[in-house]
Amino acid sequence: MNYKKNNINKTLILIYPLLAQLEEQSTVVV
Repeated sequence: MNYKKNNINKTLILIYPLLAQLEEQSTVVV
């Protein structure tokens, strides 16, 4: 269970910057 939790954290750390970029891009477009 701890391993799964750690995996999710790593995934979030990788995905979060991408989401931030998407938000910035969509804001620029709008």
